[in-house]
Amino acid sequence: MNKILSLLFLFLLSFQMTVAKEASSFSDVLFNRIYLASKFVTELTDSLNHSAIVKPPNTWVTLARFEVGDKKYCLTYKVPYDNLGTIELRQSGGACDHFNGVLIHKLTDVQDVMIFFKEVENRHIALGSGDAFTFYLLYEKDKQKMKIAVPLLEIKGAREFKRYGNVARSSFLRGASFRKDPRTIFKDISGKYVDEKSVLCHKVSKGCVDTGPNECDKCPNGWYEVVDYNCKQGGTKFCAPSYCGDKGEPACLRGFEFTGTDRDDLCIADSPAGYCRPGLKTYCDENKILVCL
Repeated sequence: MNKILSLLFLFLLSFQMTVAKEASSFSDVLFNRIYLASKFVTELTDSLNHSAIVKPPNTWVTLARFEVGDKKYCLTYKVPYDNLGTIELRQSGGACDHFNGVLIHKLTDVQDVMIFFKEVENRHIALGSGDAFTFYLLYEKDKQKMKIAVPLLEIKGAREFKRYGNVARSSFLRGASFRKDPRTIFKDISGKYVDEKSVLCHKVSKGCVDTGPNECDKCPNGWYEVVDYNCKQGGTKFCAPSYCGDKGEPACLRGFEFTGTDRDDLCIADSPAGYCRPGLKTYCDENKILVCL
């Protein structure tokens, strides 16, 4: 009996950790995409700062639209009907359309979704006390109440025309401004190398010559290095995510001291500078990048 209770406890603990990890991942992605948004629009005026979104059922509704630099994002929600709801964050071309745009992240099996945003302190029984110029997303998943808070640092409120008052626009951090370049000018979402959808951010050619500037700081999800040339500045780099080691993808990078090689060209068959999943070997492709096949 004690063993059964112990196993049940471990299962519940593991389940709660999985839910928390998924929520944390979505929260991080949402924060990193929109905290420097220069434009912010909510359209659910009936529910904003007030109540859970329950209609129209089985329909995608727009929670908010954001603009960061030249990128536009949509946060949408499929209102529950027979099944629980889904929240999606997409990069859009303008209009918020669930069937278009690049899916960045999503949360499934959610309900009781509420959104809050005010230019003054926000108070609600579900939210508690909320900061001004902060976007709050509340939802329930697997019977757990979750809250995501994103301060919108670049959003400014109406001008204040008061005697002896500051006529500047109010914002989340008064008197502070944030440089828009280069962090708010992101590169496109990167895909798989084998599908020719990976986004190059730093190209290194033979002789360790940079063929262009290193723009990997503009990758929205970080970057990774591939095996091509043994250079002080490293090899060619792509925007994350990395699928290294998979079939048709770049080989995973080893340290040069570990491999014991000092040759300039590392892109050779069975190169020790990279490794693949079991059953695959390293080859040099037409781009002079070590891949797994």
